[in-house]
Amino acid sequence: MLALNTSRAPFDDPKLRQAMQYAVDKEAQVTANGGPALNDVATAYLPPSLTGGRGATPVHGGPATGDVKKAEKLIAEAGEADGFDTTITVSTGDKTRAEALQQSLARVGIRLRIETVDPSVYYDTIGDTANAPDMAISGWCPDYPSAATFLPFVFDGRTIKPKGNQGNVSQFRDKAVERRMDEIAAMSDASAANKAWTVLDREIQRTSPAVPLLWERKPLLVGDNIAGAFGHPSWTGQFDFAVIGLKDPSRSKG
Repeated sequence: MLALNTSRAPFDDPKLRQAMQYAVDKEAQVTANGGPALNDVATAYLPPSLTGGRGATPVHGGPATGDVKKAEKLIAEAGEADGFDTTITVSTGDKTRAEALQQSLARVGIRLRIETVDPSVYYDTIGDTANAPDMAISGWCPDYPSAATFLPFVFDGRTIKPKGNQGNVSQFRDKAVERRMDEIAAMSDASAANKAWTVLDREIQRTSPAVPLLWERKPLLVGDNIAGAFGHPSWTGQFDFAVIGLKDPSRSKG
């Protein structure tokens, strides 16, 4: 997702954050990140695999290529009819994605300056809340297949740290959202909790602390003597090593 720094201008303005939902060309992000074989356009924050196969209905709908007129209207309503300047920090490996974003935002008068850093210091850089950029490409893979390990990590304002802030990169704080997170976490009915997390996803979308970009897939190869290997939908397609074994252990030379 594209995290928007809500702690200061320009993205302390909800109108400009909402404008970003329409300004971004997500199809261009798919192309820049390896194509449709590796990515689906994200329409919500929660991956559908965490909510019983049904993702939240997008609040800010429209074509995946963006809606220039809607974006321009919201930008004008925010008092920035001539556009505005903003920054993004990405790791060197994501420069192509940042350039695709730069091109799509230019359509609505947003002038994006790209800063690249080595991957080894990327999360330290965007996690320094006092010096964090306006935007950063971020994401999260849940610890286990539950939305309880996703939305709170990414959007709970109580988790924000001055340094090493690797979860809530948007620095999003909303007391009502935090209370609802606590209520859902206390639910004992998993099905009811899944539905509640999906509803909360939509509530957070309305305030737009981040732009959902992609749901990634990971192509993985295994040998012909491997049994039980499959791409687990809750861990971005990674193998579940707890169930992997050998079809014929005698063939193993390890």
